[in-house]
Amino acid sequence: MGEESEDQKQLVFTSFDVLKGRGRELTRIATLPGRVYNFGMSPDGSQIAVPFPPGENRIRLVSLRGDASRDLVANGYWGFDGAPDWSPDGKGFYVGSSSPRGATLLYIDLKGQVSALWEQKGSFWTWGDPSPDGRHLAILGETMDSNVWMIENF
Repeated sequence: MGEESEDQKQLVFTSFDVLKGRGRELTRIATLPGRVYNFGMSPDGSQIAVPFPPGENRIRLVSLRGDASRDLVANGYWGFDGAPDWSPDGKGFYVGSSSPRGATLLYIDLKGQVSALWEQKGSFWTWGDPSPDGRHLAILGETMDSNVWMIENF
């Protein structure tokens, strides 16, 4: 599980067993106070993908086995939505990216290669959740439409 430290300057990852409860601390990463950090754990439990820092174009891969963390940069995309959803094979993850044009669902592999899979114009966010067998992908899609009226002499 991941939770903020009391001073909100670190994200602390701790093992958790449904029968025994909280386990040992696995790792920590420095954070900026007041920001929300979403994360997704790889299927084998060896690493966590964290958009870091929030609102930019990097995903930090944090090892839970003591290896060094590394950053993947998604050139041309930014403002990642929600937590990265790992592919069942653990070779990459799905994450939404917001822009003034709309929302784009991306697949980012562990080498940092970015593929735009789907774009929804006029949307604020999206995400993709793969089926356990990796053959299907549930995609959030939404649009918003609005009108502005001007009333004179009201």
